[in-house]
Amino acid sequence: MSKRRRYCCKIVILTSLVWSMLDLMLIFQFTNVNPDNAGNLNTGDEIDEKFFVRISNDHDDVIKGRQRQQNGQAKIQRELAGKKESLGTHSVKNKPVTETKRKYLLRKFIDEEIAKMNADDGVKPVEPIQKTKGEKEENNLLSKFIEEDIAKLNSEDRKLESLKQQKQKNKEDSQTDPREKRKLEQPQGKVVEVQQNLPKQQRQQQQPEEDKQLEHVVVEEEQPTIPRLGHKPKFVPWSPDGYGEHGKAVQLTQEEDELSKKTFNQFEFNIVASDKIALNRTLPDPRPQSCKAKSPPNISELPKTSVIIVFHNEAWTTLLRTVISVINMSPRQLLEEILLVDDASLPDKYWLQEDLDEYVAKLPVPTRVIRTGERVGLIQGRLIGLQQSKADVVTFLDSHCECNVGWLEPLMAEIAKDRTTVVSPIIDVISDSTFQYSFIDMRNELIGGFGWWLEFKWFPLPQRERDRVGSDESIPRRTPTIAGGLFSIDKKYFQHLGLYDPGFDTWGAENLEISFRVWQCGGTLVIHPCSHVGHVFRSHIPYKYKDGKTPGTTLTRNNMRLLDVWMDNIKYFYMSINPGYSTAEYGDTSERKILRQSLGCKDFNWYLNNIYPDNTLPLKYTRLGPIKNVENGQCVDIYRRKAYESPVLVECHGGMTQIFVHNQHSNLQHDHLCLAASTKDNTVKERSCFLDEEKENPELRWSYDWQTKTFVHMSTGRCLDRGTLSWIENGQFLTLKVNFCSGVFSQQWTMDNMPTVGKWTA
Repeated sequence: MSKRRRYCCKIVILTSLVWSMLDLMLIFQFTNVNPDNAGNLNTGDEIDEKFFVRISNDHDDVIKGRQRQQNGQAKIQRELAGKKESLGTHSVKNKPVTETKRKYLLRKFIDEEIAKMNADDGVKPVEPIQKTKGEKEENNLLSKFIEEDIAKLNSEDRKLESLKQQKQKNKEDSQTDPREKRKLEQPQGKVVEVQQNLPKQQRQQQQPEEDKQLEHVVVEEEQPTIPRLGHKPKFVPWSPDGYGEHGKAVQLTQEEDELSKKTFNQFEFNIVASDKIALNRTLPDPRPQSCKAKSPPNISELPKTSVIIVFHNEAWTTLLRTVISVINMSPRQLLEEILLVDDASLPDKYWLQEDLDEYVAKLPVPTRVIRTGERVGLIQGRLIGLQQSKADVVTFLDSHCECNVGWLEPLMAEIAKDRTTVVSPIIDVISDSTFQYSFIDMRNELIGGFGWWLEFKWFPLPQRERDRVGSDESIPRRTPTIAGGLFSIDKKYFQHLGLYDPGFDTWGAENLEISFRVWQCGGTLVIHPCSHVGHVFRSHIPYKYKDGKTPGTTLTRNNMRLLDVWMDNIKYFYMSINPGYSTAEYGDTSERKILRQSLGCKDFNWYLNNIYPDNTLPLKYTRLGPIKNVENGQCVDIYRRKAYESPVLVECHGGMTQIFVHNQHSNLQHDHLCLAASTKDNTVKERSCFLDEEKENPELRWSYDWQTKTFVHMSTGRCLDRGTLSWIENGQFLTLKVNFCSGVFSQQWTMDNMPTVGKWTA
């Protein structure tokens, strides 16, 4: 036996070299993988099928072998010994018997090696006989020796991994590039997490018996105190005092605030704040009292809807908060399904792959992830979702929304009354920095429009619409346009109208196109005050357009298709103030023009006169062009395009911000803003002149004297003059003011008509 012990000591030393071999043996034994092909897995599905194995003994000791892809090569990585994970979150075919496989194979390996060495030494194998007490003690000592060595190796593994993690953390802390992507895998109890995000009654109805048994085995690993950039964060259970509850702003620590600033540009919102909020947080009820007092519609008489959400590189918490809010705030009878269309999210957004599939599979409402495979853009992504939808009505939402109480019933009720009605909820604002939920008082309610920049804009509800609806705040408001991100439409009616223009690229202007088409072709567009959905409004786009195109190129193409098919002669105005439009490539629009003719649609002048009489288009004017100062040759620039800001004098560049119209109301107007002079301090500011009653305000009216080349303010009788240097945003600029008319050169201005490419006025 002394020779046997000597051999065993040698073998124990060798065990540290065969750990990886044993792990591979485990994987190949229980997943039926051919070792010769282990490095030749081609697809993600094949990788996941072959290299995900979980083995458990009676003490929940888990060994996990997971394949990770790195530089195109398959790499097997052994999990630290001693790490535990709850069994049951994944099913495994041919689950191994509940025994410590590693110890078993190690002993088998040792016995085989001893047998080989005994054979080399000429020692014959001994037939099994009853062991003596001394032999048993010796074997026990050998077993103890082996187990101590295994424990020592495990301890060394942990130390090495800890040092590695600390080194990686130090490296990440020193990173200055906020776009660096970092992964943090966090095994979580998905079943319990999903169920806890649902209302208590729904949890009791939907939770299967087998899932209930899993609740007590959920093991959460220790998490960092601050979420990392680009990750699937730790599950946050709902609490009445939790972050962001009742729509309140999230308050961050100084350390968290610094991290949020560094990581803001990944999603163009505060991901640190979002990750601290429960997926099922509560929100204030912004509905007017008349909506709450109204008898709810009969659910059985309303159509079902398929909710379609297109996303690309979306954050985990904002996407799932959208989904959970749809489920929690909607009657189950009205939800046919939720379709999540993944528009080719990048591989490093790992939380949008397997983790998302597993999460939505456990939701109580049928939810599917549809992957486009290649980048198609929002418009085509919605069409893909629509093609696979089952319900009679489709509801489109963005991927960073929160639906509020009672949001769905009013939308479905309007479509049930008239299938040609397209209805949008009131879109409340979720702050991109604090995730505070804000809503607009009904006294200041808004509707959609558009202006010179051919972009959707919110405008005050005009008096004509207030007169139509009266004092009832629950009546849907007619709107010339919708924002386009959130609305419901009858699927057959949408198909009848021609769906989205297939020639549109990625996104942009599709909301105006469908708005014009609905109104001009006999439909109705409304915003329902009893339906509220919060939306995170981002100031910049955090991703690239498909095919490497720039946003400007894509938007120009879409705008030109919109102008050419639906806006008739008005297109010449836009082509005149945007010279690049005349030479832009926008494809063949003949099929869309045939569609318009077949639907018997009205012309665009009808739309402007009957649906959008408050438009800011220069249909009647005396001059259209830049306002140039005679003394210094500089031009008036609207600059920041905001009400109550100061226009400035800068070098003339011929761009959009320097184009004004002297209209029939005697306003000096740029889009929805007009130059206004204060009677108190003689300063000149930009003021809103969207509504007719605003245009008639004396402070916004100017006359032009062609002989003296002066603009005379009709309220004060003073002349437009060059002002003083003022600090505005990023530098010092000359501003404007009104002074007593003296005939000096600084009060002289020219405003020549700019060249146009066609006639659009009546």
